[in-house]
Amino acid sequence: MSVSRCATWALLVTLCSATCSAAQRPNVLLILVDDLKPALGCYGDPHARTPHIDALA
Repeated sequence: MSVSRCATWALLVTLCSATCSAAQRPNVLLILVDDLKPALGCYGDPHARTPHIDALA
């Protein structure tokens, strides 16, 4: 087997193992806000414009 073929195989195995291990990790999003109050559109506040937080809710 040539050196370039071995290098290609090693790179492929490395990328596949990194992809497989990344797929098993859970997706976690932690949002911490100080003094927010319930003034959000997803809580029914008619004056709040919070489309991105509403999309998460």
